Amino acid sequence: MPISEATLAYEILLRFDAAGAFKAAHRQDRRLVALDGQTLLDEIQPARPLSLDDLRLVVAGLDAPAAS
Repeated sequence: MPISEATLAYEILLRFDAAGAFKAAHRQDRRLVALDGQTLLDEIQPARPLSLDDLRLVVAGLDAPAAS
């Protein structure tokens, strides 16, 4: 009975100031837990700040590391 767990990118929110300049970014992840292929848990994690460096990785087509 193997249990598997995965954290996947779910959503990225970008914020801009009144002048239209980039201000901040936040990311939400989706946590999945399954037992023998049967989903036990599928939940959206709270939003967390996304650094400018991690945002650049996402834009470049790479996935920023998920928080543990």
